[in-house]
Amino acid sequence: MGYTTTEIEEKANRLLNDMLSEMFAQNNKIIGEHPSKQNHEVGIDHFYEIRDRETGEFLNLMLNQNKGTASIDIIKTESHPECGKISFQLKLRHAKYFTRELNNPLFFTLCDISTNKIYWYWIQLDNSIDSRIEAQESQKSLQIYIPVSNELKVGHFKKFYADLDKSHRHQTHKYYKSKLSTEDEYDFKELENSEMHIIDKILASIKKFDGLSIIPKHILQRVYPFKGTRDKTYIISETLRTDNRKLYDLFEALEKTNDIIKVKPEYNKTIIIDGYEDKLKKVLDFLKENLIHHMMWTGKGHKERLCVHDLFTYGNSCECERCSFNKLDFKTATFKLTDNKPNESSIDKFKRAYTYYLLGDLKGAYLLYLEINKETKENENSILNTLCKYNLINLKNLINGSYYEKDRKIMLAELGKINFVLDEIIIEHNYYRDVFDWIKENRFFNSSILEIDKFLGEIQNHHRKDKNGGYFRNKLPYDIKFKFLRISYFIEFNLIIYDVFDEYQVLIHKSLEALFGLYNIYNPDSTRYDKFESPFINIWLMHAKPAKMNQILLKYDIREIELNDEKEVFKKLSENLENLCSSINQIKGNEKKYFFNDKVKNIIQNFAYILSRIKMNKSDFNILLNKYSDLITLLKDDYLISLIKFETIFHYRKDISIENTKKIMKLLTDNDLFETQSYNKCFDYYLSIQDFDKGNLSVDKILAIFSSNIDKTSMELDFYLNFTKYENLLRIDVLKEKVKDFIEIKALKRLEEKFDSEYYYNLSIYDIITFKKDLFNKYVLSIKDLTLKPSGHELISGMKQRKNRDLGNLINLSYKYNISFTNEIKQLSKYAHESKYYDWLMDLEGFDYSSFNQYWLLEYRTRLYFEEFKKHKKLKEEVKKALQENYIEGVAKIYINHFD
Repeated sequence: MGYTTTEIEEKANRLLNDMLSEMFAQNNKIIGEHPSKQNHEVGIDHFYEIRDRETGEFLNLMLNQNKGTASIDIIKTESHPECGKISFQLKLRHAKYFTRELNNPLFFTLCDISTNKIYWYWIQLDNSIDSRIEAQESQKSLQIYIPVSNELKVGHFKKFYADLDKSHRHQTHKYYKSKLSTEDEYDFKELENSEMHIIDKILASIKKFDGLSIIPKHILQRVYPFKGTRDKTYIISETLRTDNRKLYDLFEALEKTNDIIKVKPEYNKTIIIDGYEDKLKKVLDFLKENLIHHMMWTGKGHKERLCVHDLFTYGNSCECERCSFNKLDFKTATFKLTDNKPNESSIDKFKRAYTYYLLGDLKGAYLLYLEINKETKENENSILNTLCKYNLINLKNLINGSYYEKDRKIMLAELGKINFVLDEIIIEHNYYRDVFDWIKENRFFNSSILEIDKFLGEIQNHHRKDKNGGYFRNKLPYDIKFKFLRISYFIEFNLIIYDVFDEYQVLIHKSLEALFGLYNIYNPDSTRYDKFESPFINIWLMHAKPAKMNQILLKYDIREIELNDEKEVFKKLSENLENLCSSINQIKGNEKKYFFNDKVKNIIQNFAYILSRIKMNKSDFNILLNKYSDLITLLKDDYLISLIKFETIFHYRKDISIENTKKIMKLLTDNDLFETQSYNKCFDYYLSIQDFDKGNLSVDKILAIFSSNIDKTSMELDFYLNFTKYENLLRIDVLKEKVKDFIEIKALKRLEEKFDSEYYYNLSIYDIITFKKDLFNKYVLSIKDLTLKPSGHELISGMKQRKNRDLGNLINLSYKYNISFTNEIKQLSKYAHESKYYDWLMDLEGFDYSSFNQYWLLEYRTRLYFEEFKKHKKLKEEVKKALQENYIEGVAKIYINHFD
């Protein structure tokens, strides 16, 4: 028996409503059906209202088009891309309406009345639907394909409801986005047409971005009144080029005299700023922070370039908690966080929340950001709400990785609800949409890292050319400088949680490397970065990884850094160090706040690298170094002290005062860091600036150098146990003689009683004892065969220990005493995995140089080795030939310095 079309439709509707009612009832929900009166016109058959069964709370609304059929058509052709799915024709105009005009979720259902099975299809979730609609524009119908697995039944409720939720979000977002103006021009007509003063217009435009201190330049150049004509307004580096006459006339008329901004006499009749002084300062502060230093006229006629920066006021007088942290005044920042402020604005709360984060108080930041998120949503401050949500999402990652208190799970669950899913649908203006996308999608960072990476590649190429006599001239220093500052300021002044992530540090390192690459250009005809400005020193101090900065400084052979404003850098670094000293309790109290603790350690280590290179007058430098050593002493952290590269300070500077040298040396000796490069370099520097009077020098005075409790009776024992402590002292002949006179007899007695190969080598190499054949022979016999069993290093690293250090020392002593290598000694080369290296050292003339590796010259660089190398013409020829075939910079330096 066949059914009429009306009967099929009625049966299909009953089947659908009964199934939906059962599905939702069994999942504690009520579904109310409302038939549509416009089903033939727009294709909607039912409206379904969904409520919670217990509370009656409205949950959602969904639309439906329902079709019935006596039998479904399943595609069985295996070559068909939709094989296995149900094929059905839908009216094209309905498909367009469902996907392009509705702002509610709609599902299509096909009811097979022969089997009482129903199949659903969320058309708005079909990613191919838009392209297929366009392809069928000339047709009246569209083929749709429904998965057989989409059978509507109780057991499939979770999947069906998840699709409903997804379709609701997708269609709502799509609908409201389609209503958003896609015009390129920002709508600022109410400002353009108003009679407001130009200063008020500027502030009104800035106010539209309330919460965003730094506006991306591609957005700012489209904002009235900075913008004149669209194709004649743009920002390049630090220059705003515009044809907005009123804006240009204002700044053209201004001048600064004795720190007072006034109108030039010739403009008194056309430009008035009386009563606008405070507002004008806000405008100038905005331009300064947004790096608009110059203006150029792009309209008709010629106008001179304006130096807007001449009107700026520099220096940060703000004492808020955020600015206090930026000055490394953690004490004041922590105190101000406890200061309750009535009627505090959302922006001020945002600063406090960010300071909680900076100080490592993740819970404090979390609680305040949640409060701000709710507040800004209620007050419709969209931009600040976007920044707040962005920070909450990043805060979740930090809490997940470094917060392990009892409330961790609760906090993460709450933060898991924060997202941007529905935010875009409330966007009313295209300028806000651009800001929203710039932040939400990390475009502020992604665009910058790509440009900076490109700049670095160009600079590295120019740097290589410079070393070979090439030259270049371009705007790279300006381009990299302002690109670097824009992204840094965007994150810093907009209080964005991003500086703690590795990606940001990569950007910092690439940018600083680019600047050092340009600084290290020597060709006078080339463009270079001549002097480092204070902001870059500050960024280095606050955000760079010390180890990475050391690599960059060594890579570009940076021995001294000339400063653009030496006094400004001194003032800031001095204030930083004073603030750190006064914040010792906060630093120690926050040791368990891991990323804050790591940040402080990085800052303290960065100070050492900065102090080692900056060019500064001796008095100011030593003031900084004194404050720095005071800070390290107050910290009382032996691990941190061991990390600080004091050796780099003593290696690169020749202006360290004797007082600072003694102070640092005491700091190192008090922490038993005798075996560190820091101690060696410090002691070496101390000895180099002392004038030792041989006639007035006693052993007691030598012992006093170490600030220890060692006396004459225990000196030789201390020398034996802690030789590295005395090593630099032995390089000063007058001191070595005194030490030798005092310990030689005791040292020989110790060796005769119980031979110690390492002690013998140290005594011999520094001439504390004279050559004795029997002791030398004992040393030869002490050399161990390192090929017999793996060393501790091999067991840990899995790599063979190629060299034998003791054998290298034996060869060094042989060179010193001019002892010929006997067959017995030559046989010892087999005691190392790389035996040919030692064969070569013991037969520099007769060695078969077809097996020579020029890298061997870099292995064991002692004065005695180089003196011996210099005697052999054949070796010099072989090194020259090797360098011509494969240039190695370290070998080339040895060739230049030791083979002439």
